[in-house]
Amino acid sequence: FFVVDSRDDSTAVIPNTDTEDLHDFVIPYTSSMKTEGDNNVPMTAENRYTRNEKLSEGFETDTSTRIIPTPFRVDISETAQSFGIVGVSLINADLLGKLQSGAEELVSTITMKTASDRDHVLILTIGTLPNDIAGTESYTMEITAEGTTITASHEEGLFYGVMSFLGLLDTSSSRSTMPVKEMTIYDKPRFDYRGHQIDSARNFRTKESVMQTIDAMALYKLNNLHFGLSNDEGWRLEIPGMEELTTVGSRRCFDLSEETCILTQLGSGPDASDEPQFYSVADFVEILKYAAARNVKVAPEFNMPGHARAAVVSMEARAKKKRDNSYRLMDPEDETELLTVQFYDRSSIINPCLDSSVRFVVKLVDEVVKMYAEAQVDMDVWQFGGDEAKNILLGAGYSAYDLPKELPFSKSPACIKKMQEDPTISIDTDAANYWALKVNQILAQKGIREMMAWEDGLNGMMKEEFEIAEVTVNFWSTLFWGGTDVLVEASKTGFGVIMANPDYLYFDFPYEV
Repeated sequence: FFVVDSRDDSTAVIPNTDTEDLHDFVIPYTSSMKTEGDNNVPMTAENRYTRNEKLSEGFETDTSTRIIPTPFRVDISETAQSFGIVGVSLINADLLGKLQSGAEELVSTITMKTASDRDHVLILTIGTLPNDIAGTESYTMEITAEGTTITASHEEGLFYGVMSFLGLLDTSSSRSTMPVKEMTIYDKPRFDYRGHQIDSARNFRTKESVMQTIDAMALYKLNNLHFGLSNDEGWRLEIPGMEELTTVGSRRCFDLSEETCILTQLGSGPDASDEPQFYSVADFVEILKYAAARNVKVAPEFNMPGHARAAVVSMEARAKKKRDNSYRLMDPEDETELLTVQFYDRSSIINPCLDSSVRFVVKLVDEVVKMYAEAQVDMDVWQFGGDEAKNILLGAGYSAYDLPKELPFSKSPACIKKMQEDPTISIDTDAANYWALKVNQILAQKGIREMMAWEDGLNGMMKEEFEIAEVTVNFWSTLFWGGTDVLVEASKTGFGVIMANPDYLYFDFPYEV
């Protein structure tokens, strides 16, 4: 936190907040009670340990339970023996194809051993699987003291068999060998899409941190990375030809003109970081290659038309500095007053009526497609975002306040003209829907197979309206807002549905009770 001297706009950070340790300036958390009748008990490290300790009393933990997710079927005979291993070596590793380097690096990282003659061998084979588990990512694994045989019909199945074997190992053990038990595992995924999101737009994550996360995803057999690269609070990918997205949009500082950075937020302080807060083209290509070697597909998210303030401000800075309106995202003559969910004004929403907005997306898609091509990775999916492109002052919560109640873009000359030319268009009430179809057309022209979006960005729409082959929504309605009812409606649209309910799938929600 910092204070500003209004005489000269100089700033000073409040000393005890100049830290990443929240305990230095946050009052201790003492109660979660929302009402007198609230009987929920928040989980802590102490009471969670106590409850888990009771679960393990009276029986010996089976090593097969270490595999996450739980395998489809595990057979352990009554005569199965346990044995110890020192390290792991892969036989026929070339059968892993493009996944070979990822598997070998993870084996080395997890076992922390160099190959030796004493290693337990994992023999990889391509073969036919039982009908009840047949599939691209399925495998069988027969573990004996003499060696382990992993069989799959595809390289992805072999890869996940190796990941399951690594999951069996207790690498934290102080013993000289790691204990393993003889067993046969038959495994297949319960869900085709098993994803994780990294929101680097709001809180930047380094390339190295992203790669560590991808390693963890591979070990837990997660195969889709939803990679948030833009939002109101930051733009995180270098786009050649639109340099302001990173020279301005990736930086936060106290500059009221916002010509050198976007305004500070989320506790970032008055001064921009000395370290780059974005991924260069080379960084992103490296991340794509790294993910592909671990069977992780990367879906880049560039949120629009809402949650786009970093992009809008960056292109405004370009227009001011270079007098270049080619990619401008805000109508300078628009006088609409609105307030977004994050309390931004209209600079947070891309104006969908401008030809320059369309050029911006075409340029963006072209450059990102080039990055995938350089990484030799298929550009299959694009995350459109689409959520919360609205004026919250129109909601019931603000009805009693004497504030402007204006539809988005209702005073934009560009949008007024477009709606006059085509009366079927309702940009002011359906900005996200209109822009979704525009972006969808661009993606279809570029050969991208699937478009993803947050579910409220496609409210009221049906799959038949889209040109692209597949459309999928991330379903993020909370249960206490009737999320299950919304899910029923979403299932009728023809869209694919990815469950992303905040109540129990957001890692940053402290609501575990």
